[in-house]
Amino acid sequence: KILIVDDDERDLHLLKRLLASSDKDWETQFCRSAAEGLAALESDTYDVVVSDWSMPEMDGGTFLTEVKERHPKVARLVMADATDQELTMDSAGVVHQYVPKPVEIEILGSAVERALDLEASIRRDRIMEIVAKMDQIIDFAGVEKFVDTPIKRYSTGMKLRLGFGVAAHLDPDVLFVDEVLAVGDAEFQKKCLKAMDDLRMG
Repeated sequence: KILIVDDDERDLHLLKRLLASSDKDWETQFCRSAAEGLAALESDTYDVVVSDWSMPEMDGGTFLTEVKERHPKVARLVMADATDQELTMDSAGVVHQYVPKPVEIEILGSAVERALDLEASIRRDRIMEIVAKMDQIIDFAGVEKFVDTPIKRYSTGMKLRLGFGVAAHLDPDVLFVDEVLAVGDAEFQKKCLKAMDDLRMG
């Protein structure tokens, strides 16, 4: 079930036509403002929210931040012009997928399918626990500036920092530590040692 929010009536009309002529078997609700979208989320359950970036009163980033806080299990997509793409990068921790405008139904469809796959994945208990603590994990690992960078491009040290951040925030029964204390600066090593002390203390 998809909720689409866009203040531009012409864009909404175009999206309705595109979806009507496509083979997408989605149950779709359309809203003209962020406030209307939040009200819809309170009254019904949705799997994915697709929001325009540039909206009056409450922009897409603020709206999707509210969605994340109130409905963390809902996948969040943003539609934005190329000129707004740098702004959407500031919301990397809030937005799961970026859809360029003008919207093409194939691209939107692929983004929604990926978001639905993500939404299905985060229903698994352990992954939900990671998602719930994501802000703490990112802060601990010190990778805030790289949240929009694919992990495959991380250095070995960054991967170790992030991996230890995940492990330290999942309350493991047993934690094996090897090279993580050899990476990062003294401040990060100090955080690691404190985290291990906290785990030992229960």
